[in-house]
Amino acid sequence: MPAEMLPENIVEKYILEIAQQDELEECWTSLVERLAVFGFNRLMYGSRENWVLGSRETGSLQRFTNLSNTLLFSTYGKTLDETFLYGRMYIDSPSVRWASLNEGAVSWSVFQQEFIENKLTAKETKVFLTTRELGLKAGYTYSIRHRVNEHRSCFGLCFQEGGTQADADAAWEQNARVIVQLLNLFETAVKRFRNVPHDQELPQSTLSVLRLLTEGRTISEIADLHGKHRRTIEDQLARARAILGASNTVQAVYIARHQGQI
Repeated sequence: MPAEMLPENIVEKYILEIAQQDELEECWTSLVERLAVFGFNRLMYGSRENWVLGSRETGSLQRFTNLSNTLLFSTYGKTLDETFLYGRMYIDSPSVRWASLNEGAVSWSVFQQEFIENKLTAKETKVFLTTRELGLKAGYTYSIRHRVNEHRSCFGLCFQEGGTQADADAAWEQNARVIVQLLNLFETAVKRFRNVPHDQELPQSTLSVLRLLTEGRTISEIADLHGKHRRTIEDQLARARAILGASNTVQAVYIARHQGQI
């Protein structure tokens, strides 16, 4: 095994790499290579702002209408990606439900046990059986919550083909500290890169208004600072909400901040 792939060196090398890489996709590729060392050779990452909590009682997670604010990476394979991710089956996944309600890591043995005990909903059962048929049989889910805006990120780490959940649990137990550090470093890298769809770029004058709002300024105060009428500022905010697909100004601020515009 190359020295840079040894557990004692892997985190340090990844830090140096992502600090120099110019594209988030490069950070993702490096992460995938490093997790494969521990047997988790198929990986999914999903991140979305304002991810509403879900439960069995209320049903699936709220479907956020502005899909451009969802960031997805996957090495699950074409069939799984088309079915599970882009077919949006993941919304009814027991692992995503768990990630919406919890932080940290969970073994997929938890969902296997829920299935055995008939605790999954009908939709969750369908997802569970379909993904297992397509090869997602052993692995871990890792959830990160950002308390400022209920932004959540979720990793799905699938263990190598032929490996059992017991194998995945053993690999996780032995290497959890390093794996979690790598996952959190990638999450930090996500924040570094702007993720602004071309049709959602806001003019600097509007961004200035949003920044002042984050500082606690009122619309009247912002109008005075810009030497404009209050109505002009309100019109700018209305256009910002429309461009970002936000239902209110607070959500518009969150989206612009997540995209790196402010």
